Amino acid sequence: MKKVLLLLLIFYSELFYSQEAIIYRNAGKKLTHSGQSYNVDLLILNHDNTYELILQKFESNRMRRKNIFYDIVIERGIWKKDNDTLLVIDNDGSKKRKFLKLNKDKIVPYKNELGASPSYWKKVQK
Repeated sequence: MKKVLLLLLIFYSELFYSQEAIIYRNAGKKLTHSGQSYNVDLLILNHDNTYELILQKFESNRMRRKNIFYDIVIERGIWKKDNDTLLVIDNDGSKKRKFLKLNKDKIVPYKNELGASPSYWKKVQK
């Protein structure tokens, strides 16, 4: 009986822990009209087709290491994947972002009027 319970426990733990989210990260200096900042952006794709986009702004890389940010925006919604295109739509439906897949570990933001961005997002976790 103990062996059966142990096997069931192992089976359920493998089932729940194997469904991790896919996380992409983009970090670097940005120049805006208000000055220079260090941005760290995270895109978390859950297996139930929901996502979280976390946009963090820091004064500098030194403040990032201390985890002292001056602005944070969290956006939630749903995502769809079509071949090499990833489309994320927020819950309000007002913001739609498109990402193109470069390879299995990198994506780039894409805007219709500008094209693909030169900065890419790297996969952090599978």
